[in-house]
Amino acid sequence: MAGLSSQSSVSATPNMLTLFALGFRPFFLLAGILAAAIMPLWLTVWMGYWPLAAYFSPLTWHAHEMLYGYAVAVIAGFLLTAVRNWTGMTTPSGASLAALAALWLLARLLLLCPAASMHTLTALLDLSFLPALMLAIGIPLVRYGKWQNTALLIILALMLGGNGIVHFAMLTDDAALMRRGLDIGLYAIILVIVILGGRVIPFFIRGAIPHAEPKSRPALEIASIAALIAAAIAGIGDAPAVMTGTLAATAAVLHAVRLAGWYCNGLWHEPLLWVLYLGYAWIVVGLALTAGATSDLVPPAVAMHALMAGSISVTTIGMMARVALGHSGRRLQATRLTVAAFYLINIAAVCRVAGPLLLPENTLVLITLSGTLFTASILCFLWVYTPILVTPRIDGKPG
Repeated sequence: MAGLSSQSSVSATPNMLTLFALGFRPFFLLAGILAAAIMPLWLTVWMGYWPLAAYFSPLTWHAHEMLYGYAVAVIAGFLLTAVRNWTGMTTPSGASLAALAALWLLARLLLLCPAASMHTLTALLDLSFLPALMLAIGIPLVRYGKWQNTALLIILALMLGGNGIVHFAMLTDDAALMRRGLDIGLYAIILVIVILGGRVIPFFIRGAIPHAEPKSRPALEIASIAALIAAAIAGIGDAPAVMTGTLAATAAVLHAVRLAGWYCNGLWHEPLLWVLYLGYAWIVVGLALTAGATSDLVPPAVAMHALMAGSISVTTIGMMARVALGHSGRRLQATRLTVAAFYLINIAAVCRVAGPLLLPENTLVLITLSGTLFTASILCFLWVYTPILVTPRIDGKPG
């Protein structure tokens, strides 16, 4: 593709063997394609131009696919790649990786089918992906024997449970249960970001900024994760508003302190660092807004989008960008178009979260603008990273 930097230009030609050499390749590509497709589709449905008839209602489909489709694909690509590094053991590649990717893709396509006769098959296929992923990474993680890593299997099991609740709620037409299933997925993904963020963000900062000393305090690490879990349980379980608000506010403060401890001079000169830093900062914003929503200070949808359109969207594009460079043998340097993608996705989040609060009379315009900017960001990512994902490593190493 024209316009790519020299670091993303390779002489090797794309081939299917390369695409399925390591987990980040197919799943980052598929996640980007899905995100670039479903957001414009959702906007046309939301604005009334097209009455989407599918397995889920339009609103549920939008939320489900951003969580259990897009975000889960990014997590799958990251874990299939990282687990090989952490354990030194193989994870699926070649035909087995292609089959795993095909399973994910087939579920996405079937979810667009409204035929009632296909509902059971659709649910089974969609629900089968996470167990397959857990098996793929679980064997090396269990053999490796580090509880910090095997804890990720518990979170994936929570995602599976949440997705199962969503499908059960759809089949039984239970809107309240549907919301709980989506909330479980949302908080489980945020928990993955919190756990992995605490592991990789300080590590990345130390590697990129000379003499940087980001602080990781064990007591704060445990307290911040525990507070998030407590706030999530209270919110999902419809605990009294005072309890939920207090727990969410406490979690916001703890994560703000954790984030502040990672800050180092020079961070804003490294786009591959500040995008992850801002992605984590959106968690603080989301938890604070969640606390405000319990007192009717802000709409619950705004708090939810701070976590979804803010933290999940920003963090995933940042992780995909960095992991793809590192595992394709390239320098950890963002191109101008990649930096533009980082700006666009943060501005999209601001429009979606702050817009309805500050300019409620322009909510429709701001939501449309947010979706458009999000799509533009993902397209920028795909333009730069598709050649990287489908061509061999430039250093000749496997993967």
